[in-house]
Amino acid sequence: RGRNGITVATVVPLRSRYMLLSSLSLTTFATVVPLRPRLPTAAPGTALLHTRGGCRLFLDTAVISEWEALLPLGMFHGVTTNPTLLERAGEQCSVQRCGALAQQAFSLGASEFMLQTWGSTAEEMIETGVALSRVDPGRIVVKVPITMGGTTAAAGLTARGVRVCLTACYAKQQALVAGSVGAEYS
Repeated sequence: RGRNGITVATVVPLRSRYMLLSSLSLTTFATVVPLRPRLPTAAPGTALLHTRGGCRLFLDTAVISEWEALLPLGMFHGVTTNPTLLERAGEQCSVQRCGALAQQAFSLGASEFMLQTWGSTAEEMIETGVALSRVDPGRIVVKVPITMGGTTAAAGLTARGVRVCLTACYAKQQALVAGSVGAEYS
């Protein structure tokens, strides 16, 4: 986190695939790596990976005032958050509240909103992930931790057409796992 407490996630393209960036410091960069480019023929309202300048920045925060200050700048592609960030921001971690937060981020200019699923089993993570995705299937990306249960859940979610980011990937082997289960990001 930078002095202002804001964390930024970024993605940089490398030909048709995307390369992993280690932590950098603007404020602080987290890493989100798209594995599967979205096609220009995607459904209307679906965010495409190929954007102006080829670099994607995501705000990694659940603090709405930070979204209000930074999303209108036009340099951030979206917002990514998780249950820990929601708790720190004083936000309830429920499907209904997460959906409302996503809609608020979209109204401020976010193209995508990443929400982490939760549950103690792969089946529970799939159920929650499907519910989160239903808020806006073209713009919600469900984050799933890269654990044994999370990997199983990610495969189940992608089989149901849910956009997935396998989160907390730190090694190239984990990125391969993410790609093999159909995750769009890692």
